[in-house]
Amino acid sequence: MRDKDLIALITIFAFIIYFFPNYILKFIAIGVLLFFSPGFFVLKLIYRNMKIEELVILSFGMAIAISGTVALALAACGALRPEWMFLSVGIITILGYFLSSSIEISPVTFRRPDQFTVIMIAMMLTLIAIWGSYEYETSPYREVDIAINSWPSNATTNTTLNFKIMVVNQNYGPANCTVVFYLNGHYISDNSTYLSNGHTKIFNFQGTTNITGKNLATFNLYVNGKYYTNVHMFFEVKS
Repeated sequence: MRDKDLIALITIFAFIIYFFPNYILKFIAIGVLLFFSPGFFVLKLIYRNMKIEELVILSFGMAIAISGTVALALAACGALRPEWMFLSVGIITILGYFLSSSIEISPVTFRRPDQFTVIMIAMMLTLIAIWGSYEYETSPYREVDIAINSWPSNATTNTTLNFKIMVVNQNYGPANCTVVFYLNGHYISDNSTYLSNGHTKIFNFQGTTNITGKNLATFNLYVNGKYYTNVHMFFEVKS
């Protein structure tokens, strides 16, 4: 079997396990898809006669550079989302596979690695472990959104002010959501509901104010008893 065919099979397998509902498997899949495979195929394209040991070691650094560059480019275009990230890096990986050279894999012989190789591998594994820990603690796959759907227009003092707040459980999992309404820093009311993945709830809030000019409405969102985020807005009130 050719070396690049073996890595291609590993990449396809990683793509499949990415969709498994297990964060450890997702972490492994992301490590292969973003931080190894693209670097391997690009290096194979640039250096056609590189030794397999050097190729594997340097693939991590090259893949990090590729993924980082793609992420910066997407962020600059306002399109930094997981699906665009995987699509862009995937295209680079596929092109690298078809355009790169290959060699037949010789029987594996084990020998003691030199000190430089040991240090490089240790540094890469440490960085990957740190990234994995951070990714697990701040996973982007658990998200609840809150937005102000409607607010008072032509508001006047001592009249009822109506707000509509939308809360969407994108993929957080089971979520007891509470929205707390503050008007000019003073507590007014709160509403709670349970939301499962993909469900939306519209909250209606009312309040009054005797302050003319600029007023501040703040809506704090708590998920499963913990503060999550907030939305706020300034609006004009006439006498």
